[in-house]
Amino acid sequence: MTFNAVPFMEPSQDFITAGSTEIWEYINPNHDAHPMHVHLVNFQVLNRQPIDAAGYQADYEKWIDGGGHSGGHGHGH
Repeated sequence: MTFNAVPFMEPSQDFITAGSTEIWEYINPNHDAHPMHVHLVNFQVLNRQPIDAAGYQADYEKWIDGGGHSGGHGHGH
């Protein structure tokens, strides 16, 4: 499993300032209703919308193949 093309268990390079607010986008290209979740933080869902999962996956793979991943520095998405 990866997060922005970085292995999930890789140490994080993202350090968030205590008390700050972030907006994340979770994108689920699968039909699984529970593929990801967060622990130990408060969060609010701002929006839910359907996506073209096959189109998203194709674009994501092009992004990865083109070197678009951040090399461990994440996008916060």
